[in-house]
Amino acid sequence: VLLVARGMRDDGHTMAVGSRAASWDRSMTVGLGLIALLALGLRFYQITELPYGLWRDEARHGLYALRMLNDPGYRPVYIASSSLNIPALGIYPFALALHLWGIHPWSLRTVTALAGALTVLPVAALTWQLCQQRLVTLLAAALLAVSSWHVSISRFSYPTIFDPLLSLTALWLLLVGFEAALSKRQPLRLVLASGLSGACLGLAAQMYYTGRVALVIAGVLLVLRCWHHLREWRMWLPLLVLFVGGGLLTTAPLLGYAWQHPDRMVGRVSEVFLLSEAALEGRAPLAALDDSLGRHLLMFHVAGDANGRHHAPGHPMLDALTGLGLLIGCGVLLAHWRRWQGAALLLAVMISLLPSLLAVEGPHAMRSIGAVAFACIIAALGWTTLLRLCQTHWLPWCRRCHALAALVLSAMLVLNGWLYFVAMPVDPAVWVSSYPVHTRIGEYIGQFAEQHGPASVRQLALPEHLKRNSVMDLLTSGLPIQTVDLAHTQHYEPGTLLILSGYTARQEVLTVERMTRKSLHVVTYGPALPGRQDPAFIVYELR
Repeated sequence: VLLVARGMRDDGHTMAVGSRAASWDRSMTVGLGLIALLALGLRFYQITELPYGLWRDEARHGLYALRMLNDPGYRPVYIASSSLNIPALGIYPFALALHLWGIHPWSLRTVTALAGALTVLPVAALTWQLCQQRLVTLLAAALLAVSSWHVSISRFSYPTIFDPLLSLTALWLLLVGFEAALSKRQPLRLVLASGLSGACLGLAAQMYYTGRVALVIAGVLLVLRCWHHLREWRMWLPLLVLFVGGGLLTTAPLLGYAWQHPDRMVGRVSEVFLLSEAALEGRAPLAALDDSLGRHLLMFHVAGDANGRHHAPGHPMLDALTGLGLLIGCGVLLAHWRRWQGAALLLAVMISLLPSLLAVEGPHAMRSIGAVAFACIIAALGWTTLLRLCQTHWLPWCRRCHALAALVLSAMLVLNGWLYFVAMPVDPAVWVSSYPVHTRIGEYIGQFAEQHGPASVRQLALPEHLKRNSVMDLLTSGLPIQTVDLAHTQHYEPGTLLILSGYTARQEVLTVERMTRKSLHVVTYGPALPGRQDPAFIVYELR
């Protein structure tokens, strides 16, 4: 970091933040388009197979989305039940996915994967608005595109991923509106950018709890920009009015619900609050905060989220190269701490970590998802500075540093791709963190109904302990599947197909044969569990 800072003082053009020399051209558009295609590929590749199983919360999102589809009168603003407690707006895209694709384990993931891929566009736009440097802009978008952290959350059926897409768009539009306000020559641009910025921020706040933090980041950004133009307050005052008006317009339904049911709005947040009595368990509040802060300081480079549903357990949230760029980028911003752009980026990262820092089970990849985009922007700045120093002082024969940037990005793609598509699928800590058996059984039942008709599902039978599950409720919704109690003797029709978990099938077969005095014959085996030869389930026929 000291070496980079020294190089920046010797060669001022290496400092990207604050420079206004470049212009957007066709090559930038083509480059960003290729990055967007890369992001789409990483988020849709093997989307029907990975993640291997659905989690109960994903299934609950699907169940509420199905209710929205089937009941025209059910249009909630907020869902507050014993099984789910989140703003309802984030569930509506899942209803669209079920309407388009039907009920499949991968249906819900299509909209989150698309939202995750599209996020590279506002990241590039925001980075360009901050520094107007081509390499920094494209590299920031590319880092987000290949990030295993962002890929993991994009392929998880949770509305969390909609928040960065909307909040980053809002921040970009806010800066566009501010420039339009100062110029006095673009009133239409001022109105559209400011109003849409507030509207996007209001929508982000209704997607997931993390969206509320975006309001704070926007407030910090406004303070930093306005502070440098205090004398022109009459010029940017209309921006504030339009921004607040757009936000109030989109958040009005949620604000009305919060006014009537304030306890429900904070129900989930209070449950996971780090400083609650239940979470502290007798510890001092400062000790709990200190412990959480220590874990979050290490999450980018040492050890991140331990939950296999969110990311690779035990691995840092950033790969080694992106992590190095983040350290150098922080040094660059601290060396130029008087520039408002640097202060905005550093504060944005810290504020984005608050939902995870102040909650239990941190670091939490979903609650801190807002930080990944800002971390990628800072890492892009760090790598751009380092590459330009290499070009200027160490590798003068390299006329352009874009080739070096492409080499570094290729290495990042390999590291992140290997982690998500090779290491994580066979890691038991990853695939057992969801419901792989229930998912594969539900998928088999759905395929059985498509091939033989919904009425044929009456031939299938499930043990009660498998049927009582949100994942099974979603995947077998509307199908007349029968359940059986393996602990008690009951009558089975000849030809009944009994579906048993691969974990317990052999023991349960002996129980059924002893009680019914009928033989069970294997009809088919389910797919093998990742990294094992054991099938997810076995289908038996009673004869």
